[in-house]
Amino acid sequence: LGDGVYFWQDAPHRARAWGQQWGCRDGEEVAVLRAQLRLEACLDLLDTEWADLIWDYAARFETELSKQDIQLKNYLRGRHELDAAFFNYLVDAMREQGILIQTVRAAIAEGEVLFEGSPIRRESHVQIAVRDTTLIDSVELV
Repeated sequence: LGDGVYFWQDAPHRARAWGQQWGCRDGEEVAVLRAQLRLEACLDLLDTEWADLIWDYAARFETELSKQDIQLKNYLRGRHELDAAFFNYLVDAMREQGILIQTVRAAIAEGEVLFEGSPIRRESHVQIAVRDTTLIDSVELV
């Protein structure tokens, strides 16, 4: 989802597991925080209204990557470098058009399927990237 402070919406167990697997150095302890977020100026990918815009910018982004011979990829788990680069590109392009994006929210499908034939994955969650930290209120340790 690009730059920002990341939150797992209503999923403290998934946040802790991610922190333990990807966010800590050896010997560090994971802390899960609960916060109230204001989703102002939100690129909310849970709403299909953004689909056409993203489709258009994805084609432009792909062209830019090809011109510069840059190859990025997403991993099944952990950091999704292609997505991060795309959303940074999209937010920057929108800013140039006078459209401010302060938060980005999306459903992320991760992990193995829950059972054969299901589209639901074991570690799926809703993730929020807060690009403007003034939108983070009432932080507390879980």
